[in-house]
Amino acid sequence: KSTKQTELEYFNHDIRAYNIWIACLTHHKDEVIFVCVLYPYLCGFFSDVVGSKRCPTQNDLQPVLKRHGAVVNVPMSAKAAEHANTFVCINKNNFLSFWKWFKECCQIIRDLRHLWDSSKDAATQSSSQHSGGGGGGLGLNFFCTRQACEHNLLQSEDGTFCLRLSATICGGMVLSYVDNNSKKCKHVILVRQENGMYQCNHKTLLLHHIIRNFVKLKFLYTPNRLIAKEKVF
Repeated sequence: KSTKQTELEYFNHDIRAYNIWIACLTHHKDEVIFVCVLYPYLCGFFSDVVGSKRCPTQNDLQPVLKRHGAVVNVPMSAKAAEHANTFVCINKNNFLSFWKWFKECCQIIRDLRHLWDSSKDAATQSSSQHSGGGGGGLGLNFFCTRQACEHNLLQSEDGTFCLRLSATICGGMVLSYVDNNSKKCKHVILVRQENGMYQCNHKTLLLHHIIRNFVKLKFLYTPNRLIAKEKVF
């Protein structure tokens, strides 16, 4: 077998992942790639799959990359230390772990693109395709951290909920809401099975069915306002 064939087997014959890894290597003998070099390739893949002009920021992805093993290669000089994020790197095994998560992340956001797109992007799409839809262009932050999510929910009306990606579960999305009795945030894991279908409590249902039938959920949290769930799902 050639070296390339052996490498492709290591990448489970995922040619896109393999090509991105090779493109990000500074030298072929390197065992790590830098996240700042990887990021534009992630945006390219995201755009291809999701079809959105809006891409996650490097700050959105960095915590997830670190959960999958990316580390800061601490620079020697104090001046360089001021730009430590530039030196975040990831090895091949951890890249493949992250890539598996990222591919599922793209599929989830593709399902929910009408919630992910910014209002400007949604207006452009609507005018070009003569299509609309309730809740389009809400600009939801699916990369919101648990801490930020809880902060937002605890300051919102009863029945407010949000959707965010799980940083560790491949294909996982978290449905978060405030329990009216305990006044504490509850988090329910939904795992994507196929287009629009998510597993919740051992049942596989359409996402809008899960949310519509969850009586405690009333308002979807968005960056600009709360929206009644019936207008979105």
